[in-house]
Amino acid sequence: ITWMGLPGFEKVQHGRAILRTAGQLLKQFDSYDHLRTSMAEASSGAMASDGWMNLLSYGTTDPNVGAVEHQLYGLPGVNTAIQSQRDLWNATMNGEYPASGSGRYMTAWFDLMSNTRYWELEPYFDVDGGRAVALEGVDYIVYIDKPGPVEVTVINHGYDVAWIDPATGERTKAKDYKGQHFSGEPPDRSHDWILEISREGHKQSLKSYKFDSRGYDDPDVPPIQIQEIETNQQRIPFDVSVPPEGAAISLAMPALYSLRITRQARATRSLLVEWTGEVTADGEGYRVIGTGREGTFHIPPSIAHNIPASLRVRVSILNANGKAYQIDKVYRLTQ
Repeated sequence: ITWMGLPGFEKVQHGRAILRTAGQLLKQFDSYDHLRTSMAEASSGAMASDGWMNLLSYGTTDPNVGAVEHQLYGLPGVNTAIQSQRDLWNATMNGEYPASGSGRYMTAWFDLMSNTRYWELEPYFDVDGGRAVALEGVDYIVYIDKPGPVEVTVINHGYDVAWIDPATGERTKAKDYKGQHFSGEPPDRSHDWILEISREGHKQSLKSYKFDSRGYDDPDVPPIQIQEIETNQQRIPFDVSVPPEGAAISLAMPALYSLRITRQARATRSLLVEWTGEVTADGEGYRVIGTGREGTFHIPPSIAHNIPASLRVRVSILNANGKAYQIDKVYRLTQ
């Protein structure tokens, strides 16, 4: 059982306050301590600091939201927006569990994940050509949305290698690999693929471990820790080029936004970017108002009780190495 709150809390006036009251009562009187969250159009992360929620819910599979927020909060996440195998595997690579979806691709996902220590898999960034989750030294699962060459850095062991069709679950066994830098290509380029690099025998031996094997089995696989987000502007190789800080942003005429790379490096070759807006004076929490390096803000009227208002825009950035940054800017929100 999971308490799922409101369907799209962002659209409900005073939704955060309503859920805080209900959530605190559930936390107090639910003796089984069931999971508590609220369904969201984008993310329920706006309520993560309210003390009652112990599960994040996402209404989008956009990695600019889920993958970025996975680095910000020490909470598990579920995704209610899955409608295809690409949605499913992007949500999985974000570090989320599926809360929707149906069909053969879901069976293929279940069969694969059931043979892993899925609760210990975390987003993994030492990969080119795909997105990955891994329990380092044990299991690396790579999703290749656009088939091509794939490179994965692994801990030096011998591994079983297989390519899996995410639509059917059909496995194509590849040559075993031993080393630290795997490279290869899918059997064909007609569809997306899953690459699994695993130590099957070692996975079986881990069944004798308690729930968490990180930090016990291999010194190269430390326990999971929430990273410290870089907020020092002098150390951040990005800046907001549009709109200029202090400018007026109108609900009626959505503003353009753009993130500029100020110092190019290999780690900036791919970026995940989430733009959130919050009118802190009204206490409704943030709303996801943009994703990606550039685009047009989509600011819901429910973000504020009274307009004009002061709008804080936070840009959360995840580089190719998994390093997280945040930039805060303040604007004037008008009708």
